[in-house]
Amino acid sequence: MPQAGAHKRAYQRQGRNPDRGIHAFLTCNGYVLAEGVLESLMRRLALPVAILIALASAAGAAATPVFVLKGHGWGHGVGMSQYGGLGRANAGQGYQQILGFYYDGTTLGLTSQTSIRVLLKSGMSSVTLRSSEDFKVGDKTLARLTDWTVVPTDDGQVRVVGKGKFGNRATAKRGAGFLRVDGLRYRGDLKIWNRGGKLAVVNIVGLQSYLYSVVPREMPSSWPLEALKAQAVAARGYAVRAARADWFDIYDDTNDQVYGGLDYGSGEDPGSTAAVQATKREVLKYGGSVISAYFSSSNGGRTAASVDTWGGQLDYLVSKRDSFDLDTSPPNPNRNWTVVLSPRALQNKLGAAKTPADAVVTERRSGRVATAQLTRPGWSQTFTDPTGPGPEWFRGVLGIRSSRFDFGVLDAVPAKSKTVCSGRVRVNVLVREASGVMLQRRRSGSSAWREMSVTKIDAAHYYGIDRPCRETSYRLHSAAANSGAMSVKVAPKIVFSLTQPANDGLKGSVRPIALAGQTVHLDRKRNDGTWKNVGSAVVQSDGNWHAHFNAVSGTYRARLAPPSSTGLVPGTTGEYQFN
Repeated sequence: MPQAGAHKRAYQRQGRNPDRGIHAFLTCNGYVLAEGVLESLMRRLALPVAILIALASAAGAAATPVFVLKGHGWGHGVGMSQYGGLGRANAGQGYQQILGFYYDGTTLGLTSQTSIRVLLKSGMSSVTLRSSEDFKVGDKTLARLTDWTVVPTDDGQVRVVGKGKFGNRATAKRGAGFLRVDGLRYRGDLKIWNRGGKLAVVNIVGLQSYLYSVVPREMPSSWPLEALKAQAVAARGYAVRAARADWFDIYDDTNDQVYGGLDYGSGEDPGSTAAVQATKREVLKYGGSVISAYFSSSNGGRTAASVDTWGGQLDYLVSKRDSFDLDTSPPNPNRNWTVVLSPRALQNKLGAAKTPADAVVTERRSGRVATAQLTRPGWSQTFTDPTGPGPEWFRGVLGIRSSRFDFGVLDAVPAKSKTVCSGRVRVNVLVREASGVMLQRRRSGSSAWREMSVTKIDAAHYYGIDRPCRETSYRLHSAAANSGAMSVKVAPKIVFSLTQPANDGLKGSVRPIALAGQTVHLDRKRNDGTWKNVGSAVVQSDGNWHAHFNAVSGTYRARLAPPSSTGLVPGTTGEYQFN
């Protein structure tokens, strides 16, 4: 189907041109120990002496969002939607009505053009010609059922190996059969050029014969006849307006319209041939001139104006709602689609300076993305087509079906990367342009993700609260994609008791009580600021511990290194002043 780059060139030839919550915490030796304010200068036997181990700083770990591009349609959306034509034909509309909707203010007319020059090959070192019957190159006859090799010559001419040298261009005229080029059959004759030492092959074919091959490749021949007629008229008008160079008119691929002679792809089909014959010579005209009847597979429910797509104001190509594009039978497979991109992939595709944490559409044209902005804390960058309106640039650089899309974002970020057993963890959630999303957590040692409840802040921001007692991962889950999982490490919660025994060391407790049997080590701070181990205690079945040693006045700490199988990392209390 006609593609954006080719159309843009055609116009030129025609002269038309959120912030996440941040918590403040205390840290100790790099491990999360307890939540709250450090209580210091506790007095033995009198004042509360529970020292909550310090929380890790929570500027938060790096965000791991996933971007879900939710789009509609396939192609540029200018002019006729093929799936829209199908829907309208199924609803009983004739091809004139179908064309009248997609090309405003146009009328059916006739063209006097009877043939077209189609570029089949270029940049070739050689090509092979063959036919079921004798044929001619120049004034020489080439025998049937023989593969004839054609090569360029150093003096800028064309040679048929075994027959001789011909001028530039050489003309191959068919006999009673069809000419084959590298095995594929074509109606009409051939012009073979030596262009810079490489061969180019142009098929000179009748306009009707050309359309016999194009229409079934652009639209399924099983579709209703009225839809096929609309396709035939649009394809004929597009071909008439094509004028690529002085030596050929049109490409044989998606730069223009897909053409493959009698054999390539779907070949010729009785259904599409009937549509071409029923509309013989018919084209659309505006102001007395044949129009460029652009078309694409699906417009996603809204046609695109030419001026919003490639530039160039064409009054017959405007933007309007097209419900038939989305409501067809069989269903339009391009009605809805999704593409999932990582932050790095989105950065690379758009050429962003940094990996984004969020992305939003900031301007649309004809319902399509014209400008977008990527952001992360302290940075933003805006993107648009540097040479034109924008939408087709986004379709090209992102490698997606259509520029009619939204940036969906899924991101779940714990406000801190470390905590203590049962310490409060807030998980900040960003959800935009996504449905059926749930916040999930997975505890260390488990393969199952479990849903968490969330609290809404605004249309895009939520948060969940958890109190893990082993390392836990968090993510957002949806049918389309999962956000990157982010983990929070958990240390045991170690505290000193509110009261201490007289002349018998120090005591306290540990959570979780599953750490019974593990050893708590007691350290006293030296005058030079280093620590000396002065005692130890085994955690009892109730989670309590008592280190028996001669506890003199000073600054102490307690620490415990759990086995990795517990899902916990080593923990250390804050400094405890014992008098």
